[in-house]
Amino acid sequence: MARVKGDHQLGRTAIAEAAAVALIRKGMENTSLRDIAGELGSTTGRIRHYFKNKDDLLVFTKNLFVERMFQSMQQAADTQRGVEKLIAMGVEMLPLSRLSKNAWQLLSVFKGTAIANPTLLNLQIKRTLDGWSMFADEIAALQNAKEISSSLDSQMEGIALCAFLEGLAEQVTFAPGHLDNKRVENLVRKYVRQTLQ
Repeated sequence: MARVKGDHQLGRTAIAEAAAVALIRKGMENTSLRDIAGELGSTTGRIRHYFKNKDDLLVFTKNLFVERMFQSMQQAADTQRGVEKLIAMGVEMLPLSRLSKNAWQLLSVFKGTAIANPTLLNLQIKRTLDGWSMFADEIAALQNAKEISSSLDSQMEGIALCAFLEGLAEQVTFAPGHLDNKRVENLVRKYVRQTLQ
């Protein structure tokens, strides 16, 4: 049977998802390709078929989870109007579901290692700048539509909103069970409305 063109990407994605589980459980330094293969129920040979080395797999894994987060944020925004777009994006970004909690735990693992790893640090910088731009662009679009004040600095407000959300995400990630989803959502709503309306 001929290989389907998407098989390679599906294989890489399955391995990255297994890597995420291992990384969250054991941390970056303690996770080997053998650990990831164990999560996958496979061999390290299968991983090496898809990735040059562990760093290649780590970069792909982080990119995969960040892209998924940004896509879900954009989809949430697309269902709303006005500042509710920003609120929906913010809520979607936070670790409030099982999948998003796993994503934030994974991002926390990467952040701790990124400081000393130039490849991961550059990836982290790119993710930060992309997050700022995503919110700044949405704020600028709302200004153009005359839905929020044109006097706001969309770039700085995008950075501030991102910083607020990332700080809140860290609180939720590292104090599980202490903030229920509704209260977290209300905090996002309050921040966006008080700051941007």
